Amino acid sequence: MLINSTTWAITLIPPIWLKIAIFIAFCFMMYGWLISLWNKVCQYNPLMSKYMDRDFYFSARKKGAWIMLILAVLVIISFYTLVWLLKVMIGFV
Repeated sequence: MLINSTTWAITLIPPIWLKIAIFIAFCFMMYGWLISLWNKVCQYNPLMSKYMDRDFYFSARKKGAWIMLILAVLVIISFYTLVWLLKVMIGFV
């Protein structure tokens, strides 16, 4: 839902500075959400509960959140490119 609303906001809002501001806010919100999701999943996993105080847990959480954030950004960029191509080619949107 967060990706969907961000994509349409970036597509429909005309000023470029608002698009950049929405994109930056999306990145911060998505990163925070992914970190909290990682904590919730690992908190209830009995195998991970004993490793939550180790250093590699935090590095794995950071790497996992960054990889998922990059995937989310790629989805937004691909949808924006698709809508832009439709707009240019056939006058859609």
